[in-house]
Amino acid sequence: IGSTFITVLERYGKELAKNGGQLMLSGVHDRVRDQLIRTETTETISEEHLFAATETLGASTKEALVHARAWLSAQEIVVEDDSDNTPL
Repeated sequence: IGSTFITVLERYGKELAKNGGQLMLSGVHDRVRDQLIRTETTETISEEHLFAATETLGASTKEALVHARAWLSAQEIVVEDDSDNTPL
C-alpha cells in the first residue's frame, strides 16, 4: 500500500482514538501487516486490531466484528444487533 493510504489510516485511527474509538482492519494480507508494522502504523492501529485475510470470504470481517462487539460491551456502549439482517 502507498504512503498516502498509510497516512490516511494513521489520521483516521488517531481521530477515532481521540473520540474514544478504535480502528480495526479486516482482510489484511501478511505483506500489508508487515508494512504497517515496519512503518510504525501499529502505534496508531494496534496489531491485535489487524485481522488477517483468509481463504474464507468474510471470515476476518466476522472475527473483527466479534472483537469490536466485545470491545463495545466493555465500554458499556449500546449497539443494535443487526445479525438477523446482515449476512457476512
